[in-house]
Amino acid sequence: MKTDQRDASYPLQPCLMTPVLNAEENVPVSSYTQAHIRTRNVIERFNGIFKARFRSLLKYRVLHYYPAKATKISYACAALNNFCIERNIDLPDFEVKYAGIALPEPIENIQEEALLPQAYRIRRQLIRHFGVNN
Repeated sequence: MKTDQRDASYPLQPCLMTPVLNAEENVPVSSYTQAHIRTRNVIERFNGIFKARFRSLLKYRVLHYYPAKATKISYACAALNNFCIERNIDLPDFEVKYAGIALPEPIENIQEEALLPQAYRIRRQLIRHFGVNN
């Protein structure tokens, strides 16, 4: 079992869990990983719909703000999305091409490596929880 493997899209952080790749079957770590995969599939489908409605959230049009402001923008988009759903407003039906757009470098998180031990500890606690409840 590889416990130090990082997810291809997101790094392991105290507030962001990743699956454990190549987990042995029928043990708590595989239950945790399967639950993570099922949950992530739902989130990824939602993200696709959300980004179709709010094109500024696409990776090519990254929100170039610190997390606190980006969170407020995301909350506003969520509220507007709920408004559209309640009123049966369809998603936009168009295709946007982003060839040749230069992206700025992302804001570095200098604390990421320092938080990694805490993230592993949280993930181990979650895995133990799956062992107790399954």
